[in-house]
Amino acid sequence: PKIAPKIVGYVLATNIIDQAEIISFGISPDHQGCGLGDKLLTRCLHDLTSANAHDTVLEVAADNVPALQLYRRHGFQIIGTRPQYYKRPSGSADAVMMKCNLWEAFSWPSLLWSGKRNYNIRALLNLLLQNMKCYLWPKNFL
Repeated sequence: PKIAPKIVGYVLATNIIDQAEIISFGISPDHQGCGLGDKLLTRCLHDLTSANAHDTVLEVAADNVPALQLYRRHGFQIIGTRPQYYKRPSGSADAVMMKCNLWEAFSWPSLLWSGKRNYNIRALLNLLLQNMKCYLWPKNFL
């Protein structure tokens, strides 16, 4: 019998003309902390850039420190908050609204000279290859 693959992470995003939104993003608890979220978000942002998205927005709980750090590493900046947005049995948490200008995050200068992102070389090579209509990674690299 064939065993169905286990889903360990997902990204749900939408792109309308040049504006994208990451609606939901998650990694199963037993796969967190091993770089899978970084790879998945990198791939998502790359695909959104390839689809001509200029900006990407998202919301994240203010107390979700690992997610906030991940998004900052990928060029997201805080643009606002929604007080007490997430309701929980233990209380509420603010939503932090974040935005990433993909054309700046994946531009030549930011890829060449930014020390903030750990995928700069890969993203630069991918940008070069993308312009030649091929990709550095296979579609199913995860």
